[in-house]
Amino acid sequence: MRKNQASPAQAHLARGTYFKAIESAKSVNWSQFLADADSRSVWDARRIAAGRAPDRFPALENASSPTENNNTLLQHFFPPRPSPPPPLILPAFKDVRRISPLEVSSALRKSLILLPLVRAASRTLSGSESTRPMSDSFPVFLLLSLPTDINLKP
Repeated sequence: MRKNQASPAQAHLARGTYFKAIESAKSVNWSQFLADADSRSVWDARRIAAGRAPDRFPALENASSPTENNNTLLQHFFPPRPSPPPPLILPAFKDVRRISPLEVSSALRKSLILLPLVRAASRTLSGSESTRPMSDSFPVFLLLSLPTDINLKP
């Protein structure tokens, strides 16, 4: 131990005296502040006396830390998505024969032959006499691309 160094007991006593002097000075200052308080500073005194504002977010059940609060809220408001149902896969038709391009073009040609008749009948039923050329409702290039030698066999 050095010559000028105090013993641990003296240091402890000096430390206690120092902190008591600080507490006493604070108390005297606070009492003086309250004695001199006017209508404006009384609100400052209230704010100082109230201390730190309480937490605005209460603790949740089963959550003791902010991270656990966060996880609890996320699980409550954003639950995991349910697993999607398995895709619906229909079995292939085994007893159906394939349709050839000629059969498709024949069906289109037949429908095009009947189309003006259906339009005329619908105009007669609706009372409308306006005529519209067939090329407005059906693309002409489809008519030109149909094969002419169609021979349907069952």
